[in-house]
Amino acid sequence: MKFLFPLSLIPLAALAQVLPVSWPTNVAPAFTPLANLTVTFPKHTISNANSGVFLPITEVQAEPTLSLDPPLSGTFLLFMIDPDVQPAWANILHAFKTDITGDATTGVLSGGNPRTPWFGPGAPKGDPPHHYTWVVYRQPANFRVPNGFNAGNRIAFKLADFVRNAGLGAPVAGQYLTTVTP
Repeated sequence: MKFLFPLSLIPLAALAQVLPVSWPTNVAPAFTPLANLTVTFPKHTISNANSGVFLPITEVQAEPTLSLDPPLSGTFLLFMIDPDVQPAWANILHAFKTDITGDATTGVLSGGNPRTPWFGPGAPKGDPPHHYTWVVYRQPANFRVPNGFNAGNRIAFKLADFVRNAGLGAPVAGQYLTTVTP
């Protein structure tokens, strides 16, 4: 499911800092981001100028570098999810990191504690294109992984439940790419 983000909810001065136009709302509801998320792979960069871009699956396997513009300092959580797994309830958690540091000068998000290690895109052969989606949240000072979270169970991950149970606020940034396994 794709959603056209209602730009009328954003002040005109903030239009340079909006969610990608076709934000996958089956990952996280539409929100007003505090920053643009740039995802950089060795051969490709995804930003709001090309959100949802179709990239060869072989060129998005390495864990990317992420940055926020404008730069935000602090500690962040990161999720990367594939919402297009069938059946529809079976979102796959491809990455979950806590304790990521945001550099106030460069915007680069670095370090962190991989609660589920990076697992690059890899939709089943023959599936339609999948939309791999990154969502970044501020990490509360007293953050604890909610009871019942099992890092070994990546299938049927429900971000909304995790966010509610962890007491997280709205995301600060998001981004996605499209790919398919040939």
